[in-house]
Amino acid sequence: MKITEWLLWLWTSHVLLAPTNSLGPVLTSALNSEAPYTSPPDVTQVNVVTHSATELVLEWTKVNNNPSYYYTLDSNGIETNITASEGGSTVTHTVSSLSPGTRYTFTLFTVFEGVRSRGFEFSAATVPTATSVTVTYRNTTALSLEWSTANNTDYILMLSSGRNITFTSPPEDKVTHTIGSLLPGTIYNFTLFNTFESVTQKYEFATITKISCVDSPWIFTSTTIEAEVPGLYSMATAKNNYQGGDVNGIVEGNKVSFSNLYPGATYSVSFYYLLDEERLLQCSHSVTLVPAAVTSLSCEGGDYSVFLKWEEPFGLWTEAEVNVMGIGSQLVSRTDVKIAGLEPSRTYNISVTSLSGAVRGPNQWTSCHTTSSMVVLVPEVVIMLLGLLTSMGYF
Repeated sequence: MKITEWLLWLWTSHVLLAPTNSLGPVLTSALNSEAPYTSPPDVTQVNVVTHSATELVLEWTKVNNNPSYYYTLDSNGIETNITASEGGSTVTHTVSSLSPGTRYTFTLFTVFEGVRSRGFEFSAATVPTATSVTVTYRNTTALSLEWSTANNTDYILMLSSGRNITFTSPPEDKVTHTIGSLLPGTIYNFTLFNTFESVTQKYEFATITKISCVDSPWIFTSTTIEAEVPGLYSMATAKNNYQGGDVNGIVEGNKVSFSNLYPGATYSVSFYYLLDEERLLQCSHSVTLVPAAVTSLSCEGGDYSVFLKWEEPFGLWTEAEVNVMGIGSQLVSRTDVKIAGLEPSRTYNISVTSLSGAVRGPNQWTSCHTTSSMVVLVPEVVIMLLGLLTSMGYF
């Protein structure tokens, strides 16, 4: 036997061609009892069925619907073995403990008897964190909004009117945007969409434009305030620096009223709207109440003057105006005053008015009569002259 024939006989004696299985032909060695297998096919597609900020739910079709296969998911060198459940044609797996707004790359291997497929590569992104919006400024016709940005993220601000404003990957750490041409005292609803790698998160919020208090009619006395202010508000308070504490007003429609207030005090009246449990200031207006009238006004006449005094009025007052009818007025910060330079033996009508800043209280009137020592001395002078003339022999 030739050497070549002997080698051919030796090879055919120890190596047999095994039958073909579902994976293809497999060589079986008579010298080795363990059978090597060809690589199983790869998954052809992986779907992300659920996105969240920290999880991705993946789903794919079982390869050849073979229950003997299992799968290995590789993410940046971290491998997870996944066993397909009995029944059904798909496999579902949740990847957790992820970071929001991040793109992840995966390789999914099909495994059979320790032999891996080439691997199917894919990527998926988690949902970006919902962006909180701060309303930094409000007036009657405009709103200023601000929010923090993330890298490679696009934003769309949608107004309730259907108007959309797009911000494509803004380079700033924060976006500030002012929306104008709005109506006073109106609630506006917004939705901010932030999109990363085609995955979108949304943040819904509402705010309200302010109203004007100054142009409304205000009626006030020494202890009450009434106003009719158009616009949207749900409560009103009044506060003065002298007493402290808020006084709640009665709101009925667009009318508000306060009672039992402190005369002459200056109140800061504020209107609020409660929106999602947040108290939003709509407008403020300052009102000084009418000071109370002076009391116990009395007058004492002198030769060419009169002396007035009165009791200090209840509440707050800054000064009093003393007006002598037909002559003029003066301001005093006391509770008494002497008015000089008057004519003797004359009656004067005099008013005293309490003031709180520029706000006048009620006038209090009195009549004052001046006297003169000359009127008292005339009879005595006549008697003295008659006596002198008598002594000189004229009588």
